[in-house]
Amino acid sequence: MGTSKVEGSLRSLGALIRKASSRYSNEFVWQDVILTAEFQESYKLYLERAKYEIEFFESTAVITTPQSRYIFVPNQWFVIAAYVVDIYEELYRYKELFVEITRYRGKSLDVYSKTLRDSTTAGEKKYFFEDAKQVLAKKNFDEAIIQDTIEKLWRFATDYSWWSGQKTIDRHDFHISVILNMLNLVNVSQGYVADIVSAYANDTCLRHLVRTTDGFTVNLSLPEGYTHGDSIDEYRMDTSAIQEKTPPYIGEKENATGTPHIIIKENKVKVIKYKG
Repeated sequence: MGTSKVEGSLRSLGALIRKASSRYSNEFVWQDVILTAEFQESYKLYLERAKYEIEFFESTAVITTPQSRYIFVPNQWFVIAAYVVDIYEELYRYKELFVEITRYRGKSLDVYSKTLRDSTTAGEKKYFFEDAKQVLAKKNFDEAIIQDTIEKLWRFATDYSWWSGQKTIDRHDFHISVILNMLNLVNVSQGYVADIVSAYANDTCLRHLVRTTDGFTVNLSLPEGYTHGDSIDEYRMDTSAIQEKTPPYIGEKENATGTPHIIIKENKVKVIKYKG
């Protein structure tokens, strides 16, 4: 689950996704990736807390589950995951506020999520805005941003095309399709990337390391115009001037089971295929 604190104005999810997607498409070059020893040790410690083990090789890693199953991960995945951590964190800022509003309204989270996604009325919108205002006021939101925040939350709950959503926001894995769509990955074979993103967002050490490419890789090639010191995420960059459009992402259904999740089919080891 997300752990980001709810504070300040929410950013536009549509604009944020387009900006991060453009950065990823223009900057990342598929190549063999060597990870730093510090990153390898940090990721190993993160997995050990969930009773998983990992062994790093020059350009791949092998994860062993508590049930002695294996997942093979190309090192490229550790890099591309860094481009969407900011999106993951913002999605959970939205979700945390939506959950509080839902509870304040005395609604069931799963039922209310489906209701707002599938069919809404002017009356329902009115009640949502009124109750959301009460919730945000109690959380000491600045009066100047409350209305904008409520409008974004309403769009988040009713317009899934805005943020490439597929599964309803009550689901623990609602963020996965957004991540995979943005990275142009096939869920069946590459869903573990979303777990790496979750690791970065929920581990302070990993989050710090992956803010720049030279923070966790060795001699990574970048296109002309980009430097290793550039921040990968866009957390401090203004996206308000970007024109709102429906994002052109069409995702596939996910098959996620939690964090971290291991893709296994019919009790057999699933070898992850990847673009090298």
